[in-house]
Order: sequence, then structure tokens, then C-alpha cells
Amino acid sequence: MTLKVDIVGATGAVGLELLRCLEQSSLTPDRLRLYASAKSAGASLDYAGRSLAVLALDEASWLEEDNPADIVFLAASEALSRRLGRRLAARGQIVIDNSSVFRMEDDVPLVVPEINAALIKSGEARLIANPNCSTIVALMALAPLHEAFGLRSFVASTYQAVSGVGQSGIAELKAQSQAALAATSSEAAEVVAEDSAAQVFARPMAFNLIPWIGEGMAGKDTSEELKMQREARKILALPDLEVFCTAVRVPVFRAHAVSIVAVFQNQAKVAAAAQVLEGTSGVRFQCPGTAAEVWTPRDAAAKDEVLVTRLREVAGAEPRLGLFAIGDQLRKGAALNAVQIAETFQGI
Repeated sequence: MTLKVDIVGATGAVGLELLRCLEQSSLTPDRLRLYASAKSAGASLDYAGRSLAVLALDEASWLEEDNPADIVFLAASEALSRRLGRRLAARGQIVIDNSSVFRMEDDVPLVVPEINAALIKSGEARLIANPNCSTIVALMALAPLHEAFGLRSFVASTYQAVSGVGQSGIAELKAQSQAALAATSSEAAEVVAEDSAAQVFARPMAFNLIPWIGEGMAGKDTSEELKMQREARKILALPDLEVFCTAVRVPVFRAHAVSIVAVFQNQAKVAAAAQVLEGTSGVRFQCPGTAAEVWTPRDAAAKDEVLVTRLREVAGAEPRLGLFAIGDQLRKGAALNAVQIAETFQGI
């Protein structure tokens, strides 16, 4: 049985990572096509020892072709996902969408395979939404603890890398950092504080952090913070789960981190929780004894597992645990999770 795969948005940060994850996966496409905008068409990308041309996406002809792909990864704009997602699924193609367009649609499964792969194992769903990157990182740690102790609520503070917005975020952090370091000590503060240097981010990113990600209003959660709340409820099938999130952009190039305080229904001790996390697929757990030992975003960059550290009990009337989870937002937070969804379909 042949397997045909299309990646739309192949030259973007997630698209490039999809290609790497696909090459390392159990999937072996007999036909793999890479699509991007007209500006990127004509480039070539390496895959499994060969060079593949990047094609310009002609939506009309692509939707009408006689030999369509079995699996389509959408890693482009929300507008494109909105135009194409349901139309592709309606003709029987498996569509794995990396945008936020379909995540909260009732008829679209929102899937982290280690947590709720059962939603697609029936084979009936054809359009699958990939969750937000920080939500995936947090729930990889929280889901097994929920199974063991019964999750009631959690508070999360995210520390999100600049590559979460793509290559432009990396470039801006580099440029601002270089400008600040090149200045004299008396000038450095002015260089870093100069808001006009910020184009990708609303405020200067170098030697700084921004406690606001996404759209929002004064006194309200931002759109990024609401994703954590709403997506956690859907993925864990806990519609009344209390979630409070503060999303923060930090001057880190790659890998998101989440600080979590979780409240449970049943007694949750560190030793028992550590045993749960140590036995969880896709998670690596440590109990560091010093700052030199603790995991950081650098340890998670380009890795598949979510790293969980700083597990401790939190004082309170109800059982509480605090922990720190770190994951590569381009891999498990996006591309790897999407490929794992495709692998789940192949296993049906």
C-alpha cells in the first residue's frame, strides 16, 4: 500500500521541522511533495538523501487533482487552513493542521497522541488539529499526573522562546543583542530600551522579557493565555477545569518552558508523582540537587521529549505539586506531534 504525503508551508520553521521529523519517523512516503508560496517555489530541500523541489501551491488545481495525497500537513497561514482544511478532509484526505483555526471546533479532535490518541483510532476523523506548543509542553507533564491523582486546577506561567514566531524573532533578538553588546556601558541601557528597534515584538527583546503574548485587552487574558485554558480543558476532557495562565516571551532562541502549580483531588506526594513521570512515554524526569544540574531550554532544544524538573510539594489545604516543564516548541510542540498523529493513523 503506497503512502502519499503533502507538506504545505514546507519552507517555514514548522515546515522544515516537519520534514526532519518525517524522515526520522516510521512513515515512509512513496510520494512526498513540498509546497510553499510563490516566493519560495523553486528552492530545494533535502530529505532522506535526496533533494526535493519546493512547488508553488496552486489551490484550484491541487483541490481537483486525480491522485491526491493520503496525508496533508498544513503548516502555513490560518487563512489557508480555513480555506482548505475542511475541503481536503471532505474528500477523504487526512489533514493535520498546525494553525489555531480548528482547535476549538467540536467536531475536530485536538490531539496529543500520548494523551488522547483514542479520538482518532476509530479512523472516522479526517481533520485533526495540532494543539498550541505551550499547551502540549504543559499537558505532557500534567496528563499522567491527572490520571494518577485527579487534576482539579492549575496555574501556569510560560517562558516562550523567540523562535515561536519564526525566523524573524530569532533575527530580531540577535540584532538587538549585538547592538547592545557593541555599545559602551553607558549607551547599552539606551540601546536595549529603544522601543523603535522592536519590529517583530512589541517591546525590545534583548536582555528583557515581555509578559504579554497574543491579542488582548487591559484586565483580560491574552489569546495565548486563553489557548492554554481552553485547549487543556478539551484535551483532558475536563470542561470545568480551572486554569490560569500568564504567557511571557523571553530572550531564548529555542524551547518553551512552563512553570506549573497544580491542585489535585487525591494525595499527591513527590515520590509517587516522580514514579508516574518516570514511566511516561515522551517525558524525561529529573530531581536535581543543584543549579548546575537542573535542565534548561538549552537541554530541550532539538529534543523530542518534554523535560520535567523541579518537582515539589506546595503547601495548601488541597494536594498540590509544583513543577517545571521544558519542550522544543518546533518539535514536540508542533512538527513532531503532527507526525505522531500521522503515525497513529498508520497504526489503525
